[in-house]
Amino acid sequence: MDGGALAPAPAPNGSEPQTDYGLDAQRTVVWFAVSCDPRARALATRWWALLRQPGRAQAQALLPSGVIINRAAAPLPLVAAAAAADAAGQPSVGRRLLQRANAQQHSHPTYYGGAWAALGPALLSGALVAAC
Repeated sequence: MDGGALAPAPAPNGSEPQTDYGLDAQRTVVWFAVSCDPRARALATRWWALLRQPGRAQAQALLPSGVIINRAAAPLPLVAAAAAADAAGQPSVGRRLLQRANAQQHSHPTYYGGAWAALGPALLSGALVAAC
């Protein structure tokens, strides 16, 4: 990060013609939230302003403006929202979102969802990352 502005862009090869906040971006929010780099944590914090709005925390895909483009619920978006809430200093909200991720995984189990329902709480608790 060079201090310049970050701007979303679609895939260079055209495989993803539209920029969106989907599974790739959601994983990034989680990793930024647990980073020792304060700039990464600040970026995770900024996502909370968008994700705390109704329906957005669980949506599988959003436009960068926050418009929901895939309402389907899944564990990873909830884990990412929990990470953003934690980064923004709202750990109790983060815990509730992790509980929702776990409930989502139990009601509609998937391999990928199961991985994030387990990995998210472990990362956010600090059990899997070194202390800064």
